[in-house]
Amino acid sequence: MMSNNLQKLLLANNFFRSFSLNLSLLYSASLFISHLGSKAYSGIFFIGTVTVIFIYILIILQKEMSSYLTYTAIAGFLLIVSVLQGIYFDSPDLIFIYTVSVLAVDVISGTINGNLIQSIVPGSSFSTVFQKQMTVDLSARIISSLVIWSSVKFQLLHMVPLLIWLLLGSHMATFLAIVKRYIQLDIKSLSRRRKVREFLDSVTFVKDNLLVRSVIIIMSWAFAAKFLVENIFYVGLSQEYSSVTEVSSIISITSFATIICSLVFQKITYRFFGLKPSTLLSFLPIGIMALLIGTMVYGGILSFVGLFVFFKVFNTCLQIPITRRCLVPLPDARKKNIVTLTFLVASVSSLVVSGLLSIFKQYLGLTHYSVLLVLCTMPLFFVLIDFDRHYIGNLWNQFKENFNKDWTMNSWLAPYSLVGRKRIDLESVKAITYKVDSIDDATKDEVEDIIQGYQSFDSKVLHDTVRKHYNLLHHSNSMNVIQGVRIIGDLSMSHLLPFLWNLKDSSNIDISNAAIKEIYIDSIYGNLNTEGLRCHSKRKIKSVLRQNLGRGDDEIVLTKISQLLALDFKKTIAKYIEILEVYDYQDSPCLWNCLGDDGLDLKPFLKAMIEHNYEDAEEYRAVLRHLDLRTAVLLAGRDIINDSTARLMRGKFSFWSITANSRSKSQMRVFQHALFLQLFYMRSDPSFDLVLDSIKDINQADDDQKSMLKQVHLTALSGSYNATLWKYFYARAATTG
Repeated sequence: MMSNNLQKLLLANNFFRSFSLNLSLLYSASLFISHLGSKAYSGIFFIGTVTVIFIYILIILQKEMSSYLTYTAIAGFLLIVSVLQGIYFDSPDLIFIYTVSVLAVDVISGTINGNLIQSIVPGSSFSTVFQKQMTVDLSARIISSLVIWSSVKFQLLHMVPLLIWLLLGSHMATFLAIVKRYIQLDIKSLSRRRKVREFLDSVTFVKDNLLVRSVIIIMSWAFAAKFLVENIFYVGLSQEYSSVTEVSSIISITSFATIICSLVFQKITYRFFGLKPSTLLSFLPIGIMALLIGTMVYGGILSFVGLFVFFKVFNTCLQIPITRRCLVPLPDARKKNIVTLTFLVASVSSLVVSGLLSIFKQYLGLTHYSVLLVLCTMPLFFVLIDFDRHYIGNLWNQFKENFNKDWTMNSWLAPYSLVGRKRIDLESVKAITYKVDSIDDATKDEVEDIIQGYQSFDSKVLHDTVRKHYNLLHHSNSMNVIQGVRIIGDLSMSHLLPFLWNLKDSSNIDISNAAIKEIYIDSIYGNLNTEGLRCHSKRKIKSVLRQNLGRGDDEIVLTKISQLLALDFKKTIAKYIEILEVYDYQDSPCLWNCLGDDGLDLKPFLKAMIEHNYEDAEEYRAVLRHLDLRTAVLLAGRDIINDSTARLMRGKFSFWSITANSRSKSQMRVFQHALFLQLFYMRSDPSFDLVLDSIKDINQADDDQKSMLKQVHLTALSGSYNATLWKYFYARAATTG
């Protein structure tokens, strides 16, 4: 757990950082608008972005400790420039350099301080600490806005640089104290070749990992949108006001209103952070699109201020924390490089936009900026479509990396559908061996070739297929003859029925019985309604009949198959037939009992499943995954889920419970089964199986690993009808039972 001293140091450092840099941003904005004009903003932003990119590359090629010292040196340069600017107040060159330095340090400080938090704060505490950091940051912004407004009101603007020097120095001191005390010195020096190789590995990861690629696109848009929104605001402001006092006053009031709204909005949104990341990230672009329409239609300073305030609030309270959270599940060995590289690429996007606008600034007005922002925003929605499953995939990988020390970069980059689990082959879940199936692999391949050959329209292939089938039917090995008989039955080859009638009188009892059974199955099959089914499913039906008829339950089996074929969806019928082919009626009656005159009801199967320990019920879960009947599972399992959660509530269950005694183990078993049923309904695509697979790891996970599992599960559960109840189990303090 994180110590109180560290938490206080982090909060103090963030307060001094935010206070000094926001005060500098407001002060420098007032200076450059009044002395250089709003048109200079694109040039300042361009130079500032070039500086940021250069610094990012430098940081990537350094060790962690060296990157923190580099940041301290850059902050020291800003302090020196601010001192010179305070002395030579009206120098245009110093104002330009000072504003560029402030913009660069503001961007770099967010990345560096974020990396610092990720390095020393445990994963289980990250969300809480980051929220406190945001609250302190917003509080510092309020104070800086009040300071600017008061200095303008009482004509003390010339005193602001002194306060900036004091705060910036305090930030550097607390930052160095944290680095010195809590960051381990990397004594082993890396060669330049090794640094370049690690950098290239990070580039490969960014290129191949879908979540990081999506985050880069979102952040690139946010960086570019930030420039465009601020440009629209400053251009609109310069059209309305000209004096430095008026500009400073409006900027400080707007900034103050922005931060107050951010504080209020942060308290509201924090409780909704369990929603899917894509939902939260969509609020900002949707709002911008709506406000831009209002800006273009109505115009006026209020519309510019409204757009500016909205972007700042939602960018601070939603976009930044969500994208930061999405960059937490990364490989430990490459996290620093990947995060920095992500910010580097995003900075390049803002560089391109600011550079182009700087070149064409004489030809562009407010309408052009607004249209450009709309065009930049629209493609973002395509990125958010699959964002959630990418996020869950990375959370799973991070959990497995901590859970399995042999987890490698290659494992991180494996396809989500295969990561962390073996695909369950339905045929291998339950090995039911029948005597008539004991043929060698070569014969099995030959049987499959014959079945495929009969489906060909090529005369030569058909001729070869008939010859192979004839040889099989006249083989000296009775098992091969039986396979040839089954092919006749599976393909409904009515012209060979007389041949079966001859084989029923064979001296070989096995061949005789097989022929009699195929004749019997063929007569029954003709009375079944198989219209609309594919040939593969029809063969499976005959296989099911072959396995179950003649064992004393013929009437029940035929009734259940008729009820199955009466279902509306052919895909469901096909999948259920494959299940019944593996699980015969006598050994697994619960699967057959789910079929009735009213359709398919999975309650008998689910009740049988929850009677087992969670680890022992893998076979049941494999069946449900194969069927993929999410709605049917919810309808049948809703009572089970409600009863289970009510039982857990009465027992005061917690996700963090100690599972050393039988009562806690029993509660955890109930919780795991109910959670699986709930999440199975939320399953949107095969990659969601990662979430389902993680349930079985709960009992072996420590607190940090459970914290990651909590994120995975609550992200997946957002939007469920009882999401609040599940949050209660994950939030409730640990009990000993």
